[in-house]
Amino acid sequence: MKSRSSKPRSQSPLLSIEDVEFMMREEMRGHRLALEFERAELGLRDEGIKSTVVVLGGSRVASGKPTGHTKPAKRSGNKPARELPPAEWYQQ
Repeated sequence: MKSRSSKPRSQSPLLSIEDVEFMMREEMRGHRLALEFERAELGLRDEGIKSTVVVLGGSRVASGKPTGHTKPAKRSGNKPARELPPAEWYQQ
């Protein structure tokens, strides 16, 4: 395998994972990412965690003041719209 870098290659046989120049090549980016995911997976397994929940969303907390940007609740048929109270942590 011909090296793309101008540095001379070491003659000592390294494992691929020990060869930093090799591991940092652009072509190895996907493999590095896979290793990071595997590291997290093994850490969870070592701790006995069998499943996790991923929550995606914003970090804004409502102030409780009306902003005028809310839409009225939709009605279905003749039933009145039901409004739910805000979650407890929004009221704090």
